[in-house]
Amino acid sequence: MSRLAWAVVCIAYLSGVLAAQLPIAPEAIALVWISLGLILSRILPFRWRAGPDWRVWCSAGLIAALAVGYVHLSQPQPSPQDIHHHQAQLDGKNVVIVGRITEPPSITRKQKIRLILQVEQLNGNANIAGKVYATIPLLHGTGLVPGQQVQLLGKLYDPPPPSIPDGFDFRAYLRQQGIFTGFTGQLMSEPTERPKGLWQIRQRIVKALVEGLGSPSGFLVAGMVLGRKAVDLAVDVQTQFIQVGLAHTLAASGFHVSVLVGMVKVVTGKLPQWVQLVAGVMTLLIYVSLTGFQASVVRAALMGVVGLIALVAGRRVRSLGLILVTATALLLIDPLWIVDVGFQLSFMATVGLILVTPWVMDRFAQWGTLPPSVATLVAVPVGALVWTLPLLIYHFKTVSPYSIIVNIITTPLILIISIGGFASGVLALISPVVGSYGAMLLGWPVLVLRDIVAWFYELPGSLRAVGSVDLWQVGVMYSLWIMLCLTGLRQWRRWGVILAGLLVLVVPLVYQRAIAVHWTLLDAAPDPVLLIQDRGAVGLVGTGDRDVIEYQLTPVLQQSGVNTLDAVLLLRESDRANLPSLATNRNLGQLWETPPATQGKSLASEALTAIAPLTPNQSLQLQSTTVTNINADGSLLWLHHPHQTWLLILAPQTQWPTFETLPDAIVVTEDAVTPDLFTQIPAPLGIILSRREPDPDQTLSTPQTQILWTSDTGLVQWTQHQGLSTAQSGLNLE
Repeated sequence: MSRLAWAVVCIAYLSGVLAAQLPIAPEAIALVWISLGLILSRILPFRWRAGPDWRVWCSAGLIAALAVGYVHLSQPQPSPQDIHHHQAQLDGKNVVIVGRITEPPSITRKQKIRLILQVEQLNGNANIAGKVYATIPLLHGTGLVPGQQVQLLGKLYDPPPPSIPDGFDFRAYLRQQGIFTGFTGQLMSEPTERPKGLWQIRQRIVKALVEGLGSPSGFLVAGMVLGRKAVDLAVDVQTQFIQVGLAHTLAASGFHVSVLVGMVKVVTGKLPQWVQLVAGVMTLLIYVSLTGFQASVVRAALMGVVGLIALVAGRRVRSLGLILVTATALLLIDPLWIVDVGFQLSFMATVGLILVTPWVMDRFAQWGTLPPSVATLVAVPVGALVWTLPLLIYHFKTVSPYSIIVNIITTPLILIISIGGFASGVLALISPVVGSYGAMLLGWPVLVLRDIVAWFYELPGSLRAVGSVDLWQVGVMYSLWIMLCLTGLRQWRRWGVILAGLLVLVVPLVYQRAIAVHWTLLDAAPDPVLLIQDRGAVGLVGTGDRDVIEYQLTPVLQQSGVNTLDAVLLLRESDRANLPSLATNRNLGQLWETPPATQGKSLASEALTAIAPLTPNQSLQLQSTTVTNINADGSLLWLHHPHQTWLLILAPQTQWPTFETLPDAIVVTEDAVTPDLFTQIPAPLGIILSRREPDPDQTLSTPQTQILWTSDTGLVQWTQHQGLSTAQSGLNLE
C-alpha cells in the first residue's frame, strides 16, 4: 500500500479506539464505522482521484470497527479468584492480607503510604488473586520497596465513585489498572527480605542527589530526572510546579528523552554510527525501565529510537508520520493508554512542537524582533501550549495564565539542571560519593528555579478556573487547529479560525454561567456547605474543613468556571480558620457570619477582609436567591428562590417560628434531628447531614416527607430546570 493508504488505516484505528470511549454500545459504534467505510468507498475514489482506492476505505471502516471491539475486550475484569469477590462479605471487618509490592511506594496528599499489592493470601487463604490499592501510615511504609512481600492488617473497601458529578472517578482510575478493591490498614511486621531490582538503581541515584543537594532540592532534581512517579516528591513542590505550568518537567516525557539522546550523541559523537545507535537504544531502554514504563516516556523513547535509526540510515524522518505510526503501535499494545492523560498530552505537545513552533519562529524571523536563541525559548512553550490547551481545559477545567512566561524564564535553568541531574545520576551509579559531589554544582540553579516557581505560584490568579467543556468542543477546537496548521489560509482567515476556536470554547461557558441557577449541597457532614450559583452571582453558605474545600468545593468551582465568591456566610467559628484555604486561587467578596462575634477571631480571616454580622431577619441577596437568618443564634436559615425554598437547621430547636409557607426541603445536621421534626414541619423532602449509615430502627419518615441521608446520597443538587438530584444515584427526586 502507499504511504497515504497506511495513514488512512492508522487514522481509522485511532478513530475506532477514540470512539470506543463514548458512552454508546460498542456494537452500535462498530456498525457506524463499517457503514461509514462503505459510504466513503463509494464517494471518495471518484472525488479524490489521487487518494486511496475503494478497498482501503472499506478496510478502514472494518479496522475502526475491530478497534472498538478490541478496546471493549481489553477492559480489565476481575478473575474468579480476585479479592474483589470477597470484599462485600468482609466489608467493615478486619482482615489480614499478604501480598507483594508491585510499584514503588509513594506518599498521598494525606501523608499516608500508597501501595499497589499483588495479593497472595487473604486471612490465610492462598487461593486468592488480584491487586489492591492499599494505604498505610507514613511511619509503617518507610523503607518498603517493590518486590517485597508484606503482611497487612486492616479493612477492605469498594473504591468510591465520584463525589461530585463529572469529578475525578477514583474507581474508574483503579479499574483501568486492573484494581477493583481498596484496603486501609497497617503493617503487621517489618519485612526482612530485600529483593533485588531496578528500585536499587533508582534509590542509589536519588540518595546521591539528596546527599548532594539536601531536601527538597535533591528530590526535586531526582523528579526532574526520573519523573515524579518514580520519586517521592513533596506534594507542595509538585503542586507549585503543576500550577505554574511546569508539570512536564516532573513527568518523564519527550523533554527528558531529548536531553538523554543529546547527551549520548555528544559522548559518542566521534564513534561509528552503529555504536551511537546501540548506545542510544540501550540508554533509552534503561531509562524507560527506571521510570516504570509510563505511557508518555514510552512514546518519546519509541520516537527517539526511530529517529536514531533514521539518522544512522541517512533517511529523513517525516515527523507527523512518525507520530501517527507511534501512536498506532502503542495503542495496538495497550488500547487503554488512550485514556491516560499523560499519553494524550505527550502526543499533543509533540504535534504542537512540530506544527506551531516553526511557524512562530518564522514570524519572529520576519519581524526581526528576537535573536533565534531567544525566539526558540518563546516558540517552544507556545507551540506546546496551543495544542495541549483543549485537553488541559477538558481534563482539569483550569489554565495557568503565567505558563508561557514561566517556561521562557525557566527553560535555561531546567536544561542545566536536567543535564546536570542526568550526569550526576550516571556518576552515582559508578560512585555515590562522586555523584553527590556532582549534584552540589546544581545547588544555585535549583534554588533559583524553586524561588521563581514559588514567586509565580504566590501571584494572584496563578491558576484560573474556566469551567467544564464537552468533547464536541474539544473536537471542534482540534479541527480548527488542524485547519490552521495544515492549510494555506490567508492572514485574515487565520485570525478568523483562531477567533472561532476561542468562541467555541468561551461562548458556551459564559452562556451557561449567565443562565444557570444551581444550589449544590456538598457531602460535608456534620456541617452544611451549600454553594449557590444564580445567574452569575456565586455565594457560599459554610466552608467545611480543608478536605471539603480541596476535594469537593474546589472541583465544583472549577467545573463552573468560578474564580470569585461574591458572598461567603460563615456558620461556625471554625469556618474562620478555613478562610485562607478558601481564598487560594480565588477572590472572596463580602464575608458574613451568623454566630455572634467572639474574641477568638482568626487573624488570618481578619487580614482578608471585614466580616459583617447577618443579624436576625436580615437577608443576603444573590440575584433571585435570598438567604435569611431567622433566629438570634444563627441556627435557622431560610433559603428562598421563586422556584425552591429550603430550611437549614443547624442546632436543636426548643421553639419553632411561624412559617408562612412550608419549605420544599429541610436540610438538618444529625445532632439537630428530633423524632417529631418532620411531623412538626411536613416538608416534602428531608436531607440529614451525616457520615454514618442510617439506623434501621430510627423511623423519621412520614407520609408527607421523603428522608435522604448524605452518607447514602453524597452531593445533593437542585437546578431550576432539572430539579433535585443526588450524586451517588443520579436519581431525580421530582
